[in-house]
Amino acid sequence: MGCSVSLVFCSEKPLQLLNYSTNFHIGFGQLEINRQILFSMSRTILFYCKQNIPLRGHRYDAKHLVEQCNNAGNFQCLSDLMALCGDKILSDHFKNGPKNATYRSKTVQNELIDICAGVVQLLLTDRIKKAKFFSILADEASDVSQTEYMAIIVRYIDECCKVKEDFLKFISCNTGLNGVSLSTKIKKSIHKLGMEKSYCRWQGYDGAGNMAGRLCGIAALILKEFFKAPCVHCFFNKLSLCVAKACAIPSIRNMMDHVRIISDFFNNSPKRLEDLSSKINEQFRHHLFKRQSMFFEPSGLNELMSSIDISHTEWYKEAVSIAATTSTMPSKPRTCGQQTQRDNHEVDNISEYYRVTCSIPFLDHILIQQDTLFSLENLVLLDSFSIIPLNLISD
Repeated sequence: MGCSVSLVFCSEKPLQLLNYSTNFHIGFGQLEINRQILFSMSRTILFYCKQNIPLRGHRYDAKHLVEQCNNAGNFQCLSDLMALCGDKILSDHFKNGPKNATYRSKTVQNELIDICAGVVQLLLTDRIKKAKFFSILADEASDVSQTEYMAIIVRYIDECCKVKEDFLKFISCNTGLNGVSLSTKIKKSIHKLGMEKSYCRWQGYDGAGNMAGRLCGIAALILKEFFKAPCVHCFFNKLSLCVAKACAIPSIRNMMDHVRIISDFFNNSPKRLEDLSSKINEQFRHHLFKRQSMFFEPSGLNELMSSIDISHTEWYKEAVSIAATTSTMPSKPRTCGQQTQRDNHEVDNISEYYRVTCSIPFLDHILIQQDTLFSLENLVLLDSFSIIPLNLISD
């Protein structure tokens, strides 16, 4: 259910809107009874949406409602519980109402969900229009049936000067996953929601070709109409790609495989994971955070590369001392005449082997990918943060 996330924020408002229709002074006739029934059904659906609970089970058709041995799903069971616990109108409707108008079918559930989603969407678009300027975020995902959808999220600053990111809708990708098709759907969605394209100031996608391609990607095609909305690739995703490229080095890739095995060893046991966490907090926490923050700064990487001999010596000594705690002695693969599956450098000692095969290639890859992915255009856009009032970024 695409609207379940958004209903959390505005679940009370749709109830109020639906409740207004029950207060007309028209007598306690069939119309009023039907409104009360729909109000109870809507309240049940909003409860499930807010709690992120699925409405249906495997047997949710009407024919299973009369069979007590079958579990007809969460929605049907909660409706029966409400009828048993004091909702007399609902109880009488289930017992004596027409069987072709029970309002319990999956079709009615979907219609009520769509109505609630429309109300939530209207409230969110009103907030965005009051904020005036907004940014577009989008990403693709597939459901369990392998059907592709694109989530549309809008980022803006609300009346309290807080940065908000609100999910608006899912777009079906049934017409294709190319940039032309997806960009057209995004532009139509923005227009249908009543938001002005002239107020769009930014686009955010992943680095896939159909999303961020310079010629036929979504970002380039939308920029032709949304003139003030450049695309900025997520910096965290770029950093992840930098490390992923560096992991293509055989020795680094093998090391990461061992790290994954060790990670699984601890993650598969709560007791082992708790022991590991306590040891990290006791011994390594401050040291690891200090090393991590220094390593991923661009200036820090260049400094490490310029003094690689000194840096590698420190790293090697630290690795040897950690290995000694488990009685592991440093070693290197033997050198042979010809080798195609691993590094085969002729070096004098073990430390020099790992300097040539690990430290230097890894830093080289990181620096190359950093220069490729972190362009000067994005850095210029980052400089604009210096003019943002402090109360917008203090949190």
